[in-house]
Parts: sequence; structure tokens; C-alpha cells
Amino acid sequence: SNYFGDNEFYDLYSVVSPYNQSIFIADSMMFIGLNHYLGSDYVGYDYFEPYQRVVKTPQHLVYDIAEAAIVDKYPYQSDDEETVLNVLLYNGAIVYSIMQLVPDADIAEVMGYTQRQLEWAEDNEKNAWSALISRKLLYSTNRQDANRLVNPSPVTSILHQESPGRLGRYIGYKIVKSYVENHPDVNLKRLLSPDF
Repeated sequence: SNYFGDNEFYDLYSVVSPYNQSIFIADSMMFIGLNHYLGSDYVGYDYFEPYQRVVKTPQHLVYDIAEAAIVDKYPYQSDDEETVLNVLLYNGAIVYSIMQLVPDADIAEVMGYTQRQLEWAEDNEKNAWSALISRKLLYSTNRQDANRLVNPSPVTSILHQESPGRLGRYIGYKIVKSYVENHPDVNLKRLLSPDF
């Protein structure tokens, strides 16, 4: 409520969810599939890919709750002129908002990265930017390009074969973080709005 000026939060219900989605929101209720947070080494998760298992931990639950609430209150609004940059900025605003909402948030955990993957993203940020620009992706209006940059996946192959998945989301976060450092008056509502 301090960040969004909304005093109401969801009624929380724990459930066992048979779906891949761990958090569901309906009206003022949030359903949390606790069976999705039993630990990355839980034998029942053997059929998940490693990039999916890394977020199947009790520690990640608070990040998923924050993201579900943010996306529910501020859904992405697409239009015919949306570019990859629009999608990167929205995803970056989500990550930035999670970092603000969760006490002592860890960017690797928010991204669903191992420490090694985060280091790769940090060390190769310039190369990722070069790939975005040289491949003319930044202003592409192809939604598939945007999805390949921000959706969960083992790698962001559109940029580099060794990059962690969702590298576009990390780049979006870095843009938003830099913007906020230069515009400290901006609030989270503005960052998550279509105007931003």
C-alpha cells in the first residue's frame, strides 16, 4: 500500500495446483499452489527443466506473490505499435517493482537465475545490447521476438547461445533502474503504466 496507495490486499488461500502456474488470482482472492515450492531438488520436480526447478523453492514464493499482484493490478496493455522495447520496459518495471516491494530482495532470485547466470548477464550486458541493436530487435514489432527475450526459457538464444533465459527482462530492469536513479521522483505506478 505504501507504493501503490491501495490498502486492500488479496485474501490468500493455499491450494495444491495441478497446473504449471503456481499463483492464481480471481477477484480479491489469491490462490497459492504450495506444491510448487517444495525445493529445487524435490524428486517430484524431476520432469521440470533445470531453469524451471530453480524457482521451485520456498524462498521464491514471496517473489511470485509480488509479481502476481503487480501484474494483476497493472497488466501489460499491448497495441498495434508495440515494440520489443515496450515489452522490455514493462518487464523491467515488474522486476524493479518486485525489488522495491520485497524486503532484502535478491536480483538473482527475482530473475530466477543462479549466481553464475547473474554474473554472466552482468558480464555480457554490453554484448547483449550490441546483439539487440545489430539484429534490429529493439524496435521490432514482432511479438515473437519480445517473447523470446522475456519468457522463461533455458537460454535467450536470440541474443546468445550461452545467455540465461529472460535476458531481455534483465536488460529491461537495468533500463528502469537507471531511469529511476536519474528521476528519483518517479513512482511505481508510473513505471508500470502504458505511458512509461
